Amino acid sequence: MEAASLKGITTAIEDILGAAVPFVAGLALLYFLWGLVIFIAKSGEESARTEGKSKMLWGIVGLFVIVTLWGLVKVISSSFGIDPGGSLGPPRF
Repeated sequence: MEAASLKGITTAIEDILGAAVPFVAGLALLYFLWGLVIFIAKSGEESARTEGKSKMLWGIVGLFVIVTLWGLVKVISSSFGIDPGGSLGPPRF
């Protein structure tokens, strides 16, 4: 496989993931907010409050996982000297 086509494939994957991460983070935030709305709107019903708490918890867990993985990728890429364009440089210690 030629280097030019490999770089094109990696650039396409990077573009897709670059657009997907904010979208998925937005979905997790909306899920949290939906749980908050349920928790507040139906505060008199114990089962609805439990459902709202559960949705809020999983929304926060989702956001935590997304942000943690995003940060981990940034740390690894900077440690190995990989710039966003896909070329390798000397490691930055």
